[in-house]
Amino acid sequence: MAIDNSIQFFLPTRIHYESDSLANLASVIKKWGNRIVIVHTKSDISDPSLVYEIRATLERELNSIILYDDIEQQPDSDDLDSAAYFIRQTDCDVVVGLGGVESMHTAKMLSLLLTNDGFCSEYLSHTKVPQHLPVTCITMPLYPVYGTEVVPHIWLTDAEDRSKKMLTHEFLYPAMAYIDPVFSVGLQNELSTSTGLAILAAAVETLLARGSNDITNTLALKVIEMVAKTLPRLVSEPKAVNLRSTMSLSSILVGMAYANSFLGSSLALAMAINSFTGISEDILLSIMLPHVMEYNLTASPGKYVQIAKVLEGVDIKDITVIEAAIKAVEGVRKLYSEVNLPVRLSDLGLSKGDFTEFAMIASKYHFLQSTPRHLNKDEMETLLIAAF
Repeated sequence: MAIDNSIQFFLPTRIHYESDSLANLASVIKKWGNRIVIVHTKSDISDPSLVYEIRATLERELNSIILYDDIEQQPDSDDLDSAAYFIRQTDCDVVVGLGGVESMHTAKMLSLLLTNDGFCSEYLSHTKVPQHLPVTCITMPLYPVYGTEVVPHIWLTDAEDRSKKMLTHEFLYPAMAYIDPVFSVGLQNELSTSTGLAILAAAVETLLARGSNDITNTLALKVIEMVAKTLPRLVSEPKAVNLRSTMSLSSILVGMAYANSFLGSSLALAMAINSFTGISEDILLSIMLPHVMEYNLTASPGKYVQIAKVLEGVDIKDITVIEAAIKAVEGVRKLYSEVNLPVRLSDLGLSKGDFTEFAMIASKYHFLQSTPRHLNKDEMETLLIAAF
């Protein structure tokens, strides 16, 4: 196998992975500071009793613990500015993002705003660049969050125009990601499935990205294999800690991969639709993935063959590369049939009349430069129609 001549890979985030870890939680966190603000958004579909149990555990050993949960379901830049104003008064030395994807994005952005002048919207619009290191940020997902616990990317709604925007900066790497798969044991089946398929989508898009390399590709393929083997079993065995552990690990690994690459069209379309509808991006990512895979197939058929090889039950012996690539897409669709989740945009109550606007927003995201095939607005709209 040929190896890339030059590879750049960077991950400053420390990863603490421990199952059933509440007894040791405070001793790990206090190494980073004693004045802790826990950030938890209202959008997180998680057990509130677990959030309060984690706070109480930390309060027993640390000097100051504040739970800031006055953040809307879809926080925008104005919400972040208000939160930053309040949290500055606490003189905290650690911000902990506790919950789901929105909590990860919110905590990372707040840690940056606390030490830098200006407003959140200015950073999302790239009219202002961070100058100072952030307050220490620790991400603590309560369920797998498809890599957002470790990546230096955030996407949030800009209150100026109500669209989701992405910011990437090395200051957005969390200092530590604290992962306990037991936190997710009580997760609803629908969320377990949608986040699992979002991990799969992130892995596929990372593998196909132009900026991928042998390290990110190896991680992405391993994640695809893990999700394909684990997710159908998790649907029928939701309390199995070993399966929860595999999904938590797959989330970390895919984050390590696209921290050094980018996602593509599936994320762009998911962000655009979410901007107008508030529909969860993990569900949208999973719906768009097979259609994006079909669109990109001829640009990277060799990588599709690699995908086919790690999917269970996909036989690619004695067939052409293109035929094997098609088998990869079919294998992903087969996985979808094994879990109970919406598979078409029409299942979500969307209207085709909005697709032109969705496509226009999606086509403007800068990270689309990494996609294997260029997409313009019309091609984006075609993908949306195919997924309807």
